[in-house]
Amino acid sequence: MKTALASPPTRSKRVTLVTAEAAEQGDGHAQYHLGTCYAKGIGIAPDAVEALKWFVKTAEHEEMSYAFADYDLGRLFTESVLMATMPASKPPQLNC
Repeated sequence: MKTALASPPTRSKRVTLVTAEAAEQGDGHAQYHLGTCYAKGIGIAPDAVEALKWFVKTAEHEEMSYAFADYDLGRLFTESVLMATMPASKPPQLNC
C-alpha cells in the first residue's frame, strides 16, 4: 500500500523558512523581511505579535538604519493591530 506524500512547501513557504534561519542568526535584513512575512501572512500564518518581535529586533540594530522597520512598527500601532494583545501598562521599550 502506498502512503500519501505530503505536498511540497510552496515557494513562499520555502523562502520564509530560509529567511527565518537568517533572522535567527541575527541578519537585520532577514529580521525585517520575516516581520513582513508575519505581518502579511506570506508563507506563514499571520501573527501580529511575531511581526512586532521581528520589527523591534530590526530597529535595534545600531549598525544599520532600517527606516522601513520603524515605519512598520508605527503602522502596526497606528492600525491598532496589537492593541488587543498588549497590556496598556507595559508597552515595548524601543531603542530607535
